[in-house]
Amino acid sequence: MIALGALADDVRGGNAELAAYAARTWVTIDMATTEQTATARRNVKKAQKAAASKKTIANMPKQTRTALGKQAAAVAQRKRTGASTPKTRAELYEIAKSTDLPGRSRMGRDELARRLGEK
Repeated sequence: MIALGALADDVRGGNAELAAYAARTWVTIDMATTEQTATARRNVKKAQKAAASKKTIANMPKQTRTALGKQAAAVAQRKRTGASTPKTRAELYEIAKSTDLPGRSRMGRDELARRLGEK
C-alpha cells in the first residue's frame, strides 16, 4: 500500500502508472442538488410534525393518565390474586375474535368490555 503523500509526489513527478491508478481510484464528493436539499428539508419538517402530534401517554390529559393507571393497577391485582376480571385489552380482543364481534380491532379496552358484557 502506498501512502497518499508518496502517491501525490509520484503523480506530480510523472509516474504514469501511479497517475493512472490515482485517476481510477479518485474519490469525489458531490454536493447535494437543490432538489435534494429541499426534499431533506421537507422530510425534517414532516418528522418534527409527526413527533409533535404523536399520541403518547405523557401527552394525554391527566384524567386519562389517571384512569389508565387505575386500570393497570386493577389488572396487576387480578394477576397477583388469580381472579378472572378485569381483563386486559388483549384478552378481551381474543374473546371478541372468538365471538366474531364486528369492529373489534378499532375498539379500546373499555368498549370491548362493554360490548362483551365484561367488567
